[in-house]
Parts: sequence; structure tokens; C-alpha cells
Amino acid sequence: MNETKATGPVYQVAPKRNAAICNLRTRLTKVRGYLKKSTTAEMRSTWEDQITKYQTQLAHAEAHALNAT
Repeated sequence: MNETKATGPVYQVAPKRNAAICNLRTRLTKVRGYLKKSTTAEMRSTWEDQITKYQTQLAHAEAHALNAT
């Protein structure tokens, strides 16, 4: 009778975290907090502009990361 050795499970290597994406997500979180705390319309407008800018940068970074893999 031949013995067969069991093999362990094969784990998939998780992709490395992209620093640019992490930084943009952190900035978005902070700016959204500033937006919640702001009281004047001028400040709210400034934070909303920053949020849209960071969201477009994040979309480009995520698309670039997907194309690189």
C-alpha cells in the first residue's frame, strides 16, 4: 500500500498596499472631518473642493494600480 503525504493549503499572496492610495484615503477622511466641523459657507466650499480633488486623484491612483498588476 502506498502512502500519500498530505500537502498544506496553498495561500495566495496578498498584493502590497499602495502608499499613494492609503495617503489619499487618509486625506479624504481628515478633510471630511474638517467639513463636518466647519461652520462658514466659505470654509465648507473649500473643504468640498478638496474632497473632489482628492477623489479624482484616488480614482486615478486606483486605476493605475489595477493596470500595473
